[in-house]
Amino acid sequence: MLTELIRMARLTLSLATPGPDPDMVAIRWFGEHRPAGPEPEEPEQRLDGYRVLLGRPRVGGPAVDWPRTVEHLVAAGAAALAIGVTPDEDVVPGELVRAALAWDVPVVRIPPETTFDEVTQALAGLVFASDLDRANRLAMTYGALTQSLAQGRGVQALVEQLHGYIGAPTAVEDLRGRTIASSPLPWPTIEDGPDGEIGAIESSRRLRVHGADVGRVRFIGLEAADAEAAECAATVIALELGRLHAYRSAESDALGSLMEEVAGYRSDDAHAQDRLDALGIDGRAAHRVVLARLPANVTGRLRSVPWQLAELVGARPTIPTGILDELVVMLVPGDRDALAEAHALHEELLGFGSTVQVGLGAAHQGVSGLRMSWHEALEASSRGPGVHEVAVVSLAALVLQSQNDAVRRLAAETLTPLKKNEAASGADLVHTLATYLEERGSVSRTAARLFVHRNTLRHRLKLIETLTGRRLDTISDWVTLWLALVADGTAPKGSQEDPNQSPQPRQAQPRHKRSPNPEGQARAHLDGG
Repeated sequence: MLTELIRMARLTLSLATPGPDPDMVAIRWFGEHRPAGPEPEEPEQRLDGYRVLLGRPRVGGPAVDWPRTVEHLVAAGAAALAIGVTPDEDVVPGELVRAALAWDVPVVRIPPETTFDEVTQALAGLVFASDLDRANRLAMTYGALTQSLAQGRGVQALVEQLHGYIGAPTAVEDLRGRTIASSPLPWPTIEDGPDGEIGAIESSRRLRVHGADVGRVRFIGLEAADAEAAECAATVIALELGRLHAYRSAESDALGSLMEEVAGYRSDDAHAQDRLDALGIDGRAAHRVVLARLPANVTGRLRSVPWQLAELVGARPTIPTGILDELVVMLVPGDRDALAEAHALHEELLGFGSTVQVGLGAAHQGVSGLRMSWHEALEASSRGPGVHEVAVVSLAALVLQSQNDAVRRLAAETLTPLKKNEAASGADLVHTLATYLEERGSVSRTAARLFVHRNTLRHRLKLIETLTGRRLDTISDWVTLWLALVADGTAPKGSQEDPNQSPQPRQAQPRHKRSPNPEGQARAHLDGG
């Protein structure tokens, strides 16, 4: 600082202006500029990068235009001005002092017995000592932080250690501005200074993991000399977050895989209970499953970027969270506000895309309860972007979500003959079947919707029966065809109605003569509509 130069006794420098405070003026370089009179030299070309400017007016020369000279020097980047007086002119010109005060730069008086070279050498020594001290502090800070990193002491320990070295209050925040580690505790508030000025200056450094911003390190009153230490600390803290995330990702993948097996009935309850215990989850207690669906193209980022920094600081996550392909699953204990947790999860994941869909299941006990809550949450999450409460699970969804390969293979094989015939004849048999089932087996309504003659429709329905080997007048074959359409994504709309909609009143139907059996009733629809 400028005050350090002034205090060097062998230079006998003095401050010629009442302000600003030399303790607040940082200097590193100086250059010489000799004012030549009313038209001063343009210093910008000669003094680029210099911060302290020294000069002696030419003795016997023309009068110096000090206001313009000071203006040019300040424009060149001068932080302070110094003037060398002579035995004949031992007084700093008053016009120079007034011009310097107008531009808020200090003026230093250099006595006749002190040469510019002596000032140069003294300043070079101060700069070197300052650089050496900063390098030593940086090396010590970096060494201590990397040692803590190798010992796995955690983010909070790193923050406390950094605060101890640089003195500035330090905190780590996530992208939502939530403090996840700080020193001191609690995190201080910045008080307004006199005249409404901010009492301390805040600064921050980004935290990046795998090239993505995940948060920041905040400082209050960080000294300029510690700027490099702050950059170093941000790198070390990001490494620690990446390390913690790697361990947590393994647990997340394990939980996601386990829940997939539980939901698909591919793990018996006793074995699933043991695996839940190993993950620190009480599978016997009541839980609500929260499921979030993400776009498929963000799955890699979801695994590589720690999007829940707060969860990484604790020994274990507050709420177990797993990842399965494009799904994020949370097991919310029954005594927690699952809806609030679902909204928080949705907000966390919005950084991966605005189409995030979150669904909640009801609270059920045990492994079988987790299975049921999973299917409820999955059904709810299918209703579109946003957060959706418990949905009624359809039988078709439950069967097909079981991931039973035999069920899916049978569904595919049922529709394959129809699709092959369509390719050859052009008749849309799959759509015809879906519409027929949606119209509850009514030939007249189905023909009207398809814009075909009833005889054409009857021909198609006979062809469907022949190709699939299924009869449209039996309940069992009707269900099989319906499940096949659900698996194929061409299910009747009636099978995918919003469970929150109120049921519409049933319209009166014309009375028919009672058939002797249910199959006869189905055949009546097929034959006569």
